[in-house]
Amino acid sequence: MRTVLIALGIVLSMGSFAGCSVATTVKQNTDAIGRTNATVADNTMAVRESTGALGSLAKDIERSTELQEPLRRLANLDSVFRQLAALDEPLRQVTELKPAIEDAARLKTDLQTIVNLRPTLVALAELRGPLRDLTRCARTSSRSPRSPSRCGN
Repeated sequence: MRTVLIALGIVLSMGSFAGCSVATTVKQNTDAIGRTNATVADNTMAVRESTGALGSLAKDIERSTELQEPLRRLANLDSVFRQLAALDEPLRQVTELKPAIEDAARLKTDLQTIVNLRPTLVALAELRGPLRDLTRCARTSSRSPRSPSRCGN
């Protein structure tokens, strides 16, 4: 019986060692499962963020396709833009004329005064014929002082 008791003691002690070992293994597995769950939760969150970013990116791509036609029309304006760019030098030259243009603008009053002289200048021009006749008469009179003047009629 003593042998049975010793054998039973040995079996019980081995069982307790095995129980400790099983408990330790279960705890380690439980901890590992907890870490795995945390990793899965982190990955799930990352997938959600990526999915949200991709959804936003899809909207941006869709908007960019809506811009294709306006951008194509803008590209068709290339020749117009080149022609405008070619005007750079002529426009710069026009700006250099600013002082001359301002001087001409200041002449407006003087030119208006000349325009106002028109009636006087027309009347003076109408005197050309009579003044020519008078000049001829004066020349003729000075050449022959004894001849009667024909200028007075």
